[in-house]
Amino acid sequence: MNVPPPADHAVFAPILATAERMLSQAYGSQIRLGDVTRLTHKGRRNVLLRCRNLSGHLSPSFIIKKVDVDNYNPADTRSWDVRRFISDWAGGQFLSTLPSTLLYSPRFYGGDYLDNVTLANPQLWERRIA
Repeated sequence: MNVPPPADHAVFAPILATAERMLSQAYGSQIRLGDVTRLTHKGRRNVLLRCRNLSGHLSPSFIIKKVDVDNYNPADTRSWDVRRFISDWAGGQFLSTLPSTLLYSPRFYGGDYLDNVTLANPQLWERRIA
């Protein structure tokens, strides 16, 4: 089994800060993320990170997805990168509205349009990584 190595936390600090802010605002308590593993190779269009929830509530881990391009402009709605980002956000949010009795069903936790970051539990995106 090919297990990715842990990621350098400092390199992804801005992405983690955005995710922690989104979760903390959504749930009204401080959320801290750590033990970061990069799930995609460098040079890919997206950065996917798996992070452990160090706060002990909500999901035990999260997947953070960020469109990784040189010139992300959220105002350019014709941009392929912006359209991919919005599509991922809408799909994740839609799946979270479906009723489920499963303990580990997909869950979308939010997104930040300006920082182009979306946040979900591992069951939502892990199978789409390859």
